[in-house]
Amino acid sequence: MTEPAIKFDTAAAVEQLIEAGIPREHAAAQVRLLADTINDNFATKADIERLELKLDTRIAEVRSEIASLRAAVHTDVAELRTEIADVRTEIADVRAEVANLETRLTGKIAELDVRLQTTLKWTAGMQVGTILAIVAAIKLI
Repeated sequence: MTEPAIKFDTAAAVEQLIEAGIPREHAAAQVRLLADTINDNFATKADIERLELKLDTRIAEVRSEIASLRAAVHTDVAELRTEIADVRTEIADVRAEVANLETRLTGKIAELDVRLQTTLKWTAGMQVGTILAIVAAIKLI
């Protein structure tokens, strides 16, 4: 049998009701009803202690889960920061490569421009020479 919720002296309660003028059978029935109601609806100190223990255990479990989640989040954030740093490095490398290609292309374009100018001068000189040769040949004729 479980411990009663409240220490309730049923015999003393019956005696008090009898002294108040209630017949013994009625007094005993009322006290049984009251005792059953108390025992069915009130928690004992042991009930509360068991509940506190369960709550303490569950709180500890939740705190542990929160700590694990925090650690996982910190790990994920650290990994993301590393990945972001890697991407930034890659972007810097690509920018440097593009700048290098731009410099090389600018140099090649300048070189081609010089060659083109030289070729145009040479071609113009050849054309002038040809025209002079034709003019001289015409004068000789």
